[in-house]
Amino acid sequence: MIKVFSILLLLVINIFICGDNVQAISNRSDVNQDLNVGTVDAMLVLKKSLGLSMVGSGWVSTPNTGDTDCSSSVTSVDAMFLLRYSIGLSMIGTNWCVEDNDYGSELLTDTVLYWPVPDVTKPDYLSSYVDPIFSTIVTRIVGNPGEAIPNISGEVWPDEQLRHGYSKRQPWNSDESMIFLDRISPDVWLDGETYEVLFTRNKPGSRVRWSMTESEYMYYVDASSKAIGKWHVVNDTTTQVVDLSGYDDITFGKGEGNFTWDGEKVAIIAKRDSDSHEVVFIVNVKTGVKEPDIDMDGIVDEVNNCTISPLGNYIVASTDISGNNDILMIIDANSRAITLIETDRGIPSHFDVQIDQDGDEIVAGVAKTEVTRNGVFVESGTIIKRKLLTGEMSVISDKRYASHTSGRSINESGWVYVTYHNRNPSYPPYVGEVVKVKLDGTEIRRVASLHAIKFDYYSEPHAVPSPSGSRVMWASDWENNDYPVQAYVADYR
Repeated sequence: MIKVFSILLLLVINIFICGDNVQAISNRSDVNQDLNVGTVDAMLVLKKSLGLSMVGSGWVSTPNTGDTDCSSSVTSVDAMFLLRYSIGLSMIGTNWCVEDNDYGSELLTDTVLYWPVPDVTKPDYLSSYVDPIFSTIVTRIVGNPGEAIPNISGEVWPDEQLRHGYSKRQPWNSDESMIFLDRISPDVWLDGETYEVLFTRNKPGSRVRWSMTESEYMYYVDASSKAIGKWHVVNDTTTQVVDLSGYDDITFGKGEGNFTWDGEKVAIIAKRDSDSHEVVFIVNVKTGVKEPDIDMDGIVDEVNNCTISPLGNYIVASTDISGNNDILMIIDANSRAITLIETDRGIPSHFDVQIDQDGDEIVAGVAKTEVTRNGVFVESGTIIKRKLLTGEMSVISDKRYASHTSGRSINESGWVYVTYHNRNPSYPPYVGEVVKVKLDGTEIRRVASLHAIKFDYYSEPHAVPSPSGSRVMWASDWENNDYPVQAYVADYR
């Protein structure tokens, strides 16, 4: 029956091939990210639903690509919905769940005005206020030091760090129903909407990452068994998925590595037991396959961190070479050849990977050195983008001085989130703010005042968006210049 339906759908698609000029909505509908939703997308979704290879098809894989009815799977029903939408028929009454969620479209986009951080009373635990400048709803999602942690018997909120881990470590799970705070003791998991404490768990390994596609699962590195495992966080059950015998010091990119957007591959940094060389390699957690080592010995002094690109075509690393630190390196993930080694520090630094408006995999971050590349001059402290295929550089925000960049809004390609935790009015206008930067450099949206004074590394705000890009989390001492440093969320849905 499904085969017959699919053949009929193919015929209908060919009849209505003129419907390819509908404006793109999201990765759910614009599956090849050509900025149009139409019959081509319907054809690709049908092909995917039949289990055919999508290699070379233009399919841009993300956790929800093609799932137009939000059923967590891609079927011929999704293809039919796309066809119906592309020819202009009403979607009312169907299970079509795709909406034009351009989160933050009403945020301030002024790139000139400087607003000093406003005087706002620190909100109570689970209380909110409206940012007086940016109109976002800000909520404190952790309690006060020494007070009992709700739903966790015998535990109290710690004295110093009550926060998420880093701008490149996603605290929300794939459907944003849970939050994991990993720079806190004990580890806590929160409700993703109410921010109430759900439970604590003893991690099965030293490093954990949310699955990109399965909301109740995390992946972990188990140092004792030298393996990567899959952990059902709610049921607290584990399964080993990749054997890494023969390696030590195994990490997800030394704390800054993430999975491909389809949730299958991740770049690992480890020490090889046979010769103690530092190596980088890719593992596929779906198939259990480990790819060959990329030996860094004699090439770099050290790999500081690395991550795989959204579609899995590149490994992007920060390295130390010949005594120079924070040197960008790009590696072709298929050939394992090094395609770019920068010669200057931090071009970019504190970076993350994303997909830009052209559909290209990129790395974006803060420039730490004044340089000229491909005819483009950049000042230190500005935000730059580099295409991973060519290394081509462009400036996407010329305002200084930025600190950290996050591309964790994987369900809204084309944006990165930038923390400007500097409090120096000599670098206007984004003083003590988090902003949302479009990767083509055409727009900046100002999200919230951070109320954070940096007094050590752990007091840095490290802003990170949710997968949908509808909320941003950061850490703040709330103008106290001392601990505690606590987690806050700005919501602009």
